[in-house]
Amino acid sequence: MTGMFRKSIGRREAALGTGAALIGMMPNGAGAVQTTVQNKLGESVSVKDFGAKGDGIADETAAIQAACASANIVRIPAGNYRITSTLIIPANVTLQGDGIAKTNIIVSANVVGIRIVGNYARLKDFTIKNSVSNTNNGIEIGDTINDGGRSSLTSLYVTGMGNDGIQVRNGNLGTIRDVASVSNGRDGINFTIETPNNNSWTLEGYNDLRGNNRDGLNFSSGSSQSDANASKCHFVLSVTCQQNGRYGVYSGTRSNIIFAYVEVNTTKDVYLDNYAFGNLVSLVNQASITDNGSGNQINTNSLAATYQRGFFSKVLFSGGAGKGFRIDNDDGAAGYLDFVKTAANAWDIVGGGSSGSQTLHIWNSAEPTAYITTKFGGHVQPDTDNAFNLGSASFRWSTVYAATGTINTSDENQKQDIADLTAAELATAKQLKGIIKTFRFKESVVKKGDKARTHFGVIAQDVKAAFTANGLDANKYSVFCSDTWFTLNGEFVEPDAAGIYPDGAVEVTQLGVRYEELLAFIIAAL
Repeated sequence: MTGMFRKSIGRREAALGTGAALIGMMPNGAGAVQTTVQNKLGESVSVKDFGAKGDGIADETAAIQAACASANIVRIPAGNYRITSTLIIPANVTLQGDGIAKTNIIVSANVVGIRIVGNYARLKDFTIKNSVSNTNNGIEIGDTINDGGRSSLTSLYVTGMGNDGIQVRNGNLGTIRDVASVSNGRDGINFTIETPNNNSWTLEGYNDLRGNNRDGLNFSSGSSQSDANASKCHFVLSVTCQQNGRYGVYSGTRSNIIFAYVEVNTTKDVYLDNYAFGNLVSLVNQASITDNGSGNQINTNSLAATYQRGFFSKVLFSGGAGKGFRIDNDDGAAGYLDFVKTAANAWDIVGGGSSGSQTLHIWNSAEPTAYITTKFGGHVQPDTDNAFNLGSASFRWSTVYAATGTINTSDENQKQDIADLTAAELATAKQLKGIIKTFRFKESVVKKGDKARTHFGVIAQDVKAAFTANGLDANKYSVFCSDTWFTLNGEFVEPDAAGIYPDGAVEVTQLGVRYEELLAFIIAAL
């Protein structure tokens, strides 16, 4: 068999390099189709096939460019490859090295290192760095004419460029994965505003953007919120931005979702400019943040022992009537709280999902003796007329300050059984006039001591006794009040759905009077 091949392939064919085209081969595996050695070797092209040396001395630009023009998958073996002109990567071409720090492309002129000018191009597994004074980008995606969309950058190390490490100029829907862009003259990764077609890129894996003179990650600002050229709608699933000369993350545009670790950036860790809106920024650490935009949501998490979620800044919920958001129970209990837009200028906070009453409690639980001041810039009124109380017998307001007195309904049309006072009622009123006392409240004495002030008024038990002495039942008159509730360990408790109070609950009864009625009652007897 060997002799036959020797007879079939002459020295001339070997010298011309055409011998491989004459050698047949059968790939392994059932159903494989016979091919030639030349075709098989041609499935993977190396830049060394075109004369590249990888010695860091020779100018490899032409060899690499020729390889990219001849095959869709171009391999750059381990070595140092010096270039003096921009490498142009056309559509559907993969330029692949043997790994970061093994395959090094060295830019030795003031040029852009690599420019992708077609869709579905791929760069992976190499380092690109600069060896001379340089004012250009390391990698450019697209340009003013060519679309580099749907391309991917994977396992790259870009460093020392005079401008941006990576600049996305024109092309949608690309992917950047496991890329380090460090110590560059401007941004680690910059999405420009050059064309309306550099949207919806995904950054995933571990992307390291640090030590750049300006920003780690930059979404350049347009001229307005509606600027079509402003890059937008990116999905940054993971990025680390540290020790950059200005911002870790800068966004001047809209609708970006960013998950990042940011720290030790000179000006701010995160900066959202005037035309930034609708961005979701989630940080795994506490960070310095400025939000000059609108409708952005920023969530910061502390890595300290006291884990805490951070703040939300100017969150926008849009939509017509009935739109909003809900806070739901997540422990299996019924009940939710809705924040709902009901009309053009009306909103509701609505509880539901539970057959019983619900409570919205605003207080300082960590410091019960402190308080939270609640301010209203408009009228406060109940949802239903004459149905709800302001406070209760067990939870009373301490002092009510008002410019004028309360207005109580006195319309004849809303009253019945109108009658003059009886002799017994007049006698009771005269008796009440004589039982007005001075006193101090025990609770005030406990808090203020001798500074607790003296009050004038009646004792509710004396009022009840006066009614009884004249053959009247004080409970039938609204001037006298008797309220009962239950407490457990000093706290107010309510019954369950069946009306049963918890074991150990103690019944408490408190008597009171309505002074506006008391005084009217006494005046009638004068």
